[in-house]
Amino acid sequence: MLAERHSEALKNIKILFSESGYDLSFSLLNAVNYGTPQDRKRVFFIGIRKDLNFTFEFPEPLKNKQFLKDIITDIQDSALPAKEKQKTNGDKCYLPNHEYMIGGFSSIYMSRNRVRSWDEPSFTIQAGGRHAPIHPQAPKMKFIGTK
Repeated sequence: MLAERHSEALKNIKILFSESGYDLSFSLLNAVNYGTPQDRKRVFFIGIRKDLNFTFEFPEPLKNKQFLKDIITDIQDSALPAKEKQKTNGDKCYLPNHEYMIGGFSSIYMSRNRVRSWDEPSFTIQAGGRHAPIHPQAPKMKFIGTK
């Protein structure tokens, strides 16, 4: 959203906020800097009514980041593979929904290394299993180039 190719859209957003009687503050924030152990960059737009005479300030990033080891090492050995056609194991799960996909991944997904170590934040957690980060204990993908 903040890239040059979106400058016209950003300009229009600023105009719309102003014409609607709002002062606008916006910033690109990463959830990993605010206590969530995943890289999740998002642009936040905050509108404050002009008549309130209030200046919004985004919070400073936390000094200590959390990583996968800080959050999920206690459950690292309890995940189950999903059943055929991604059906759940139900009550057999140590934790509800603590399963991993056994089907194929998206070709776009496979073009990236989706494994992070225990000492790193996770990639962004997406809703679909075909783009999920791989478990930290999984081997890193090897790049095989073509000439």
